[in-house]
Amino acid sequence: MESVDLTVGFVLQECECLEAEKGHLRDEIKEYKIREARQLQDNAELEDENISLQKQVSVLKENQVSYLSIYHFTKCLNALHTGCNCKVQKSVDIQIFDVSLEICNFIVNYVNKNLLLYCCIFNLILLIFFSTDILSVLVSYMWAGVNIPSYGLF
Repeated sequence: MESVDLTVGFVLQECECLEAEKGHLRDEIKEYKIREARQLQDNAELEDENISLQKQVSVLKENQVSYLSIYHFTKCLNALHTGCNCKVQKSVDIQIFDVSLEICNFIVNYVNKNLLLYCCIFNLILLIFFSTDILSVLVSYMWAGVNIPSYGLF
C-alpha cells in the first residue's frame, strides 16, 4: 500500500506540476494574444499609412506631370514670343524703310519739279536774251504742255 500511496503521491505531484505548467502556458498564450493584437493593430496602422503614402505619391506624380506639361508649354510660348519679337522687329524695320522710301520719293519728286522749273526758267532767260519775241516763246512752251508759273508777272 505504501507503494500505491507513493504512486498516488507521485501522480498528484505530477498533476500539480502539470497544472502549474498549464497555468504558465495559459499566461504565455495570453501574452502571445496581447502581442498578436498589438501587432495586428500596428499592421493596420502601417497599412493605413502605406495607403496614405501611396495617395501622396499619386498626387506628386500628377503634379509632376502637370509641372512638366506647364514647363513644355512655357518653353513653346517663349519660342513663339521670340519668333513674334523677331517678326515685330522686322515689321518695324520694314515700316522704317517704307517711311524712308516715301521721304526719298518726296525729295526726288521735289527735286525733279524744281529742276524742271529751273530748266524752264533758264530756257526762258536764254530765249529772252537770244530772242526778240518773248510772247512766241511762251506760246511755244504752252503748246508743249509745260506749266509755266506766273510769279505774278501775267
